[in-house]
Amino acid sequence: MTGFVPSHYLVRTPDLKQAVADYESAGFTVVWGSAPDKAHNALIYFEQGGFIELFDPPMNGFLRGVAALGSFLRIGLMRRFHRWIGARGFCDYALECHGPLKEALQGTNLPKPRNMSRVRDDGVKTRWQLSSPKDPYMPFVMGPYDPPLEPDASRTTHENGITRIVGLGLSHPDPNAYGLALTGLLADADLEADGDTAVVRLPDFTIEIGKSRKPQYTEIIVDRDPPDASLLHGLVLRSRR
Repeated sequence: MTGFVPSHYLVRTPDLKQAVADYESAGFTVVWGSAPDKAHNALIYFEQGGFIELFDPPMNGFLRGVAALGSFLRIGLMRRFHRWIGARGFCDYALECHGPLKEALQGTNLPKPRNMSRVRDDGVKTRWQLSSPKDPYMPFVMGPYDPPLEPDASRTTHENGITRIVGLGLSHPDPNAYGLALTGLLADADLEADGDTAVVRLPDFTIEIGKSRKPQYTEIIVDRDPPDASLLHGLVLRSRR
């Protein structure tokens, strides 16, 4: 199996345009995911460690009903969509492989890939494949974008000085089991676990898992002191200790 690496981190906001404006005020360079009048997401790229995705998925009454039914039937992707409806702030994350997703899924119990696409802000249609575990709190996995996303320095440079994402903070009822399942998907990962906490270590990236009654996404860890939290729409950023 080809190992995955942390790719991007979803921040749910019910007002995408306001979120973009506030994140820009907080010193981030924000790129619309598609034409601003049609976009349901906006992206914050960094030099390393993946990117943050601000998103406000289209969820009218019909789609909410479909998501609720799919969640009841324990369909992985629908369970995830259903969870997103009431989410705010950091609420999900993705892992990405560098080669074909179909090959990376070999040896796992993950569902077969789904084809996805969107038209970027520059008018280019980009495609990728996605697989969502039945457990909606495990990360979904992706193949590479086609054509590749290659943001230049104008999109990865931020006035607040943050250059990279260096880790995530999560919590789970069973940190050891979650960390073990996660380590099985990641490339070059080591697990340190002591019962109440688990730490998944990768080169230049750490996933810290605390203990809680239900799974939670607590924080994104960056390489500089974070900006004013009131501008981040529920996202908690902290600098590396």
